[in-house]
Amino acid sequence: LLLWLEEGGEPTEHVLHELLEAQGVLSALPVEVRFFLRSREAVRHPALARLLERYTARKREEQLMDFDDMLLFAYTALERSPLLRERAAGRYDYILVDEAQDTSRLQHSILHRLERENLFMVGDVKQSIYRFRQARPEIFLGKKTAFVPYDGKNFPAKIALSANFRTRRETTGLINDFFAAAMCPAIGEMLYGEED
Repeated sequence: LLLWLEEGGEPTEHVLHELLEAQGVLSALPVEVRFFLRSREAVRHPALARLLERYTARKREEQLMDFDDMLLFAYTALERSPLLRERAAGRYDYILVDEAQDTSRLQHSILHRLERENLFMVGDVKQSIYRFRQARPEIFLGKKTAFVPYDGKNFPAKIALSANFRTRRETTGLINDFFAAAMCPAIGEMLYGEED
């Protein structure tokens, strides 16, 4: 896209259609970059500015939102309206998040506005694969480090799901020994301990 713009390309209907059909080319960019690009003053390349303006206008005309729009809309609505936040939070007895290591800062912010000591997150930092989509496993890791083991009554807390029922003990032992030697904060952003 940038090469096409550098060669003097103009944002045609075909390009706009491709952007909308590709589930948002912008969603492949880090969220900070996308929000930066959406600011008209920040866009320096005139063709990119026109493309983004037309992309935004087209979404508005067709009443479409991309995934980032949905997240930002939810966050903004919950942030600006205490009544909405209270009502939305009251709708959920429990909030369950699987693959929590692959959630973004914005997603964590939305969850924080909805939780009432009813948030249950499951994740494994070693399986984080979505940094290119702004996953922030360090947020989950921070919670894992800060929370004490669950004692049956106090929250927030953590429960280590360390039992493996799918793999032979010899296999998991070998893999655990390898990771215990290889994982350190400098390489894997965490120490590999008994509960990992």
